[in-house]
Amino acid sequence: MALLYIGTSPKLFTYYGAHRHGCYEVILNLEGEGTITIGHETFDFFPGSVHVVPPDTSHIKASRESFRDIYFHTDTLSPSNIPLSFCDDSRGTLEQVMRLMLCRYLQGNKNDAVLTKMYELAMELVKEGTPAVRYDPAVQACIQRLTLSFNDPELSVARLLTDMGYSRDHLRRKFVADLGVTPNAYLTALRIDHAKKLLTQRELGLSVADVGAMCGYYDARYFSRVFKRETGFSPVEYAKKSAEK
Repeated sequence: MALLYIGTSPKLFTYYGAHRHGCYEVILNLEGEGTITIGHETFDFFPGSVHVVPPDTSHIKASRESFRDIYFHTDTLSPSNIPLSFCDDSRGTLEQVMRLMLCRYLQGNKNDAVLTKMYELAMELVKEGTPAVRYDPAVQACIQRLTLSFNDPELSVARLLTDMGYSRDHLRRKFVADLGVTPNAYLTALRIDHAKKLLTQRELGLSVADVGAMCGYYDARYFSRVFKRETGFSPVEYAKKSAEK
């Protein structure tokens, strides 16, 4: 397993024609929205979306406006040899690691231990982010956008579905068929899971209102009601229960 090359777009593109590489390419979108076609499959891309292109597979990117990427090439990728689509976490961890890799690489330290460790971390993040189950491309795109924006209090699931260019009811039915929950329920689960993590980190000294705001809720009382409905505990009770373990 080795890093072969890492780079970033030298300019903003609106279209990058069909091309292929004799290795795996991991592409993280930094700016712009559009579609990427990998072999015979087409995926949406947007800031934070990640696509993995298998060796010798033709791929094309196109945007109505413009886009910019950061990417790296590697000789090995596990577990599969198929196009993969997922998204970076809400903190942009993979993007940060790839930017550090790029800086190190451009300094001429192409084979040093630090760059190797950064590359290994990037590969672990890729493996962690790739979904074990392949969903309908429209559903996967919806999952990506919800995951990237779950902590935005202004996020409207109805508007997000409409903005994606699909029939809202049609996409909702596909989402339920693939995941067994509605997009709204999925968003709530993302927010509550994140709230659980924050509430167990007592050293942060966060109030219930702070946690709610960091999980997409303006109203602390509403956040508390949702949290109790989903977990059976109030945020304060959950934090106390976690501290006792």
